[in-house]
Amino acid sequence: MEEDGQRLCLVCMAKSDSAHFGVDSCRACAAFFRRTVSLKKRYICRQGTLNCEVNKDVRYICRRCRYNKCLSIGMHPDNVHSKPKKSSTEDSFANYDGDSSSGSAGPSSSLPNGAFSDIEIKQEPSAFKQLSPCILTIGTSEEMPMLNRIDTHYRMTCVVRRTSEHTAILATCPAAAAGITGVSNLFSRQDDQNTPRPATWGTLNQCMNVAITCMGEFANRCFDCFSELESQEQWILIQHYITSMFIFEGSYRTKKLFPGKDDVFLLSYNTYIDLNEVETFFVDAPQIMDKKEAAKLLRDNIKNSLVEWMGTILDRADLTETECIALYGLLMFPPYLAKGTPNIARFTHDIHQTIHKELNVFYKEKMRLEDPSARFAHLTAIQLCVQGIVYKIKEDMEIYRLLNIFDESTYVYAVVQR
Repeated sequence: MEEDGQRLCLVCMAKSDSAHFGVDSCRACAAFFRRTVSLKKRYICRQGTLNCEVNKDVRYICRRCRYNKCLSIGMHPDNVHSKPKKSSTEDSFANYDGDSSSGSAGPSSSLPNGAFSDIEIKQEPSAFKQLSPCILTIGTSEEMPMLNRIDTHYRMTCVVRRTSEHTAILATCPAAAAGITGVSNLFSRQDDQNTPRPATWGTLNQCMNVAITCMGEFANRCFDCFSELESQEQWILIQHYITSMFIFEGSYRTKKLFPGKDDVFLLSYNTYIDLNEVETFFVDAPQIMDKKEAAKLLRDNIKNSLVEWMGTILDRADLTETECIALYGLLMFPPYLAKGTPNIARFTHDIHQTIHKELNVFYKEKMRLEDPSARFAHLTAIQLCVQGIVYKIKEDMEIYRLLNIFDESTYVYAVVQR
């Protein structure tokens, strides 16, 4: 294609210097296509429509639709040949494909064997990393300032969580030295911060400690009103938020990272539990005498509340990334808290009003929905479901305490109950 005598890329309409893979394309799109094919990447459409706009003026191009367009104009995967091994410096530049939302390669699909089962991880661009900073793909900071602010600080928080959890998890290594069967398998094969690993009782407590600090900083950065609250009021919100995020974020990211699997659940940002191997979760919890009964209780609760109930609602909602970002904000200030105060209620009302107004802009002006009421209904259903599961977890925690699974000295119990 030509415009004013210039050859244009048939993918994004940018200037094309020559033909790549048999068709006119720019270097960025050619590099993107080569990298996608070479690394066997799989993408998910950002909006779920498989009809996203692909051109040089779109800030975050949907990779799924960009790749589909490459195929539709005649680029063929068979024409991509592997290149000789580059130096580390060259590799760092090879990761850039002209898409400002791209990241590093996704995690390995092989997880530790031995005491833990192998779980297939979906291979998509930066599969584990991409799901953390959910990119606000539609809208500008002027149109949706609060949502963009939540998005920005959520990304920052995820980076901190990933690094801090990795450090905290490795801090449990002395347990392996003590001869606890299976724990050494957990750590000896995993050095990559981006690779999810099987959770244990000990690592979950370490990760919960990390979450307390991270979520407090997230709240301070996102919401100016948070600093105006008393310390006890702040703790009430953080306590509820960590449990809410465990439910919603864990369910959402599990579905994206382990599509089609209903026997896996992310217990923290970096760790998952295999519901077929729950007893290995208690491998570093010597105080629990009846691990079989503890495993059954934990498995049933995760399966019934999180996988089946929450999972079904998320399937029906089919959230966009923008809606996901909105929920990260809405869940910080729930409509009702048993120990809430008038201050919290006032700030909650203001924040919900702001987020819903910005979502209305997103639905009507960006998604072109004449009636966004169905979308708002999905978000309401998710919030109500999260609220119900929070209180169900509080009830379950007392049963866990009676069985010596979690006692009052553990971070998990402190967050959920105290």
